[in-house]
Amino acid sequence: MLQPSAVKQDLLEALFGLDAEFDEEILLRGVSHRNALVRTTVIKLLRKRHVLVPSVAESLLSDNDAEVRFEALQALVASGRSYSIEQAKAVLVRKSQAPTGLALFAMSQPDTEGETVLERYTEHFFDRLTVAQLEEQERSEIYDQNAFFALARRDFKLRGDALRKAIANQFVDRFDSLLEEMAKHYGRSTDLVERTRSLGKYLRSRFTREGLEIISSRLDATDLSLVRAMLALGTVDYSAADLRYLAKFGQWCDIPLVIASLGRPEYGRNKYASLLSSAGSTKYEAAARTLYALGKHRLNDLLTTAMPGYLLACIVPLISEKAFEGLASDVIDQLMRSDSENVRKLASIKYARTFPRRRVKQFLEKYVTADQVYYNVIHWLDFGVSVPRDRMLRAAGKALVEA
Repeated sequence: MLQPSAVKQDLLEALFGLDAEFDEEILLRGVSHRNALVRTTVIKLLRKRHVLVPSVAESLLSDNDAEVRFEALQALVASGRSYSIEQAKAVLVRKSQAPTGLALFAMSQPDTEGETVLERYTEHFFDRLTVAQLEEQERSEIYDQNAFFALARRDFKLRGDALRKAIANQFVDRFDSLLEEMAKHYGRSTDLVERTRSLGKYLRSRFTREGLEIISSRLDATDLSLVRAMLALGTVDYSAADLRYLAKFGQWCDIPLVIASLGRPEYGRNKYASLLSSAGSTKYEAAARTLYALGKHRLNDLLTTAMPGYLLACIVPLISEKAFEGLASDVIDQLMRSDSENVRKLASIKYARTFPRRRVKQFLEKYVTADQVYYNVIHWLDFGVSVPRDRMLRAAGKALVEA
């Protein structure tokens, strides 16, 4: 059986989109596939059909992929098993093993993927508790706000305003109230109370981010001022949920908030993972889509807005040929002379695809006489002029898709 190690998500969605076409025997074979995306996909389908038996799910708890372990754990919970947060952590979060050559750097690097799925398991765990259980924890738990958030998710109409107030206040009042209860119970001068007080800034920042995640994910237009205010503070970690919210409800004035958010750590990821993430990661692609949504009616202004070159390079492929055709000539020229190699390449490809060969040739002839020229611009414009148009369109289209 052919088992490629690399399989794209869109291919899997096309293959398994109609899961009724695959019988259970075929799906069960996929559980041992070498590709983690394949394993995760078939496990989800087996769970959906309620045919992932506990013995198979148990064997997957030791899988080397965190998402597979999470799906297996969820299947066992659905079958009646019970796992506390600590028990789930033992399954989902692997102890870091420093790779050779990066030992000193990786020694303190946690299992980011495992931590991420543990957060999802924790949310599901608290969502399964009764209101009485949640309310009891809400009144006393100071180190996390899982019960408070679960109650808000369960009945947002009743508790949403309390969540909004806590976020706007950056959890200052709520933390102080919980700390006061701790002091009454353990004594005001105990080391526990003082250590907890010293953690206040860190904990409140984390709670604010977690609460804002709920607000942004709900996609309620009435929360725009709150989302803006929290992002403007510059203290909450980056989250794709905020960008999706602004793409739907934001305006031109929110563009600086989007760009500034990219300079902050990514919610749910540790600082080492943020350092190792590439400029072409989904973080910047998501930001580019948001900026395009906010600025597509003012493209000339958007493309001349100060931003990192790798972010601008993510925006250029999103521009339709009709919209690119309407750009001001000085904006196009600025793209062709960008400090970013990728911006120049993608703008050149767009130009060759959009305009007639005669105009491309004229632009190229003028471009090469300038004091400052770039080889990759000349290459792609010359390619657009020199090869048959159908071949050029195929090659240029592929280059834009792969950008």
